[in-house]
Amino acid sequence: MVRRGRPATSHRSKSFTNIDHKWRTPARSSLPASWGGPGERGPFISFRGLDNQVYYMLGPGGSYLNFSGTGNTLSCNHPVVREFLLDCLRYWVSEYHVDGFRFDLASILGRAPDGTPLDNPPLLEAISADPVLRDTKLVAEAWDAAGLYQVGSFPHYGRRSEWNGRYRDAVRRFLRGDPHTLASINYVSSHDGFTLHDLFAYNEKHNVASARSCSRPDRSTHGRCASARRCPR
Repeated sequence: MVRRGRPATSHRSKSFTNIDHKWRTPARSSLPASWGGPGERGPFISFRGLDNQVYYMLGPGGSYLNFSGTGNTLSCNHPVVREFLLDCLRYWVSEYHVDGFRFDLASILGRAPDGTPLDNPPLLEAISADPVLRDTKLVAEAWDAAGLYQVGSFPHYGRRSEWNGRYRDAVRRFLRGDPHTLASINYVSSHDGFTLHDLFAYNEKHNVASARSCSRPDRSTHGRCASARRCPR
């Protein structure tokens, strides 16, 4: 059950409202969600004191599995932990009107209690289908500290975007002047396939004006024929 805390009319919420009214544009608030590992060491100061075996991923002999880089990792897909995390998200949305979440080391959210990556993680599926969270923006940092890298393959269920780490790294290398980055030619249109205009003008073959029919599919447009300008070679 979600606890009811302070109302959403805090000073922070009011400041967002004032910005919205001043600039006549929607003010968006995004909250980084980091559940990797609370860093359990020494006294029982966190979930370890509630139920160590439920809340954390444990290896042989009860040692902590470390996918977070902090020494331990929350067992996000255990039923008890999963419901707790969903309650957190719902609370932040309903009480503080948070517009979205960026999930730090999000690949952890897709691991089983033994650390195995899951094809259909229950937590990620539940977040995507939750009625309270349906209008929020969800962004995944699609990797974790143990080397699981899921950019382009992160389970999104049609609701989640990903940080594109490869693009970030390429741009940073280019701005730094690394020599090999100057050898890449990045383009969106050439003599093969649709012209850039026709790409947005037509969904199907449109060679009526040239009185030609094209029997070769357009390799760059997944089976669609080229524009009226020419057939692809």
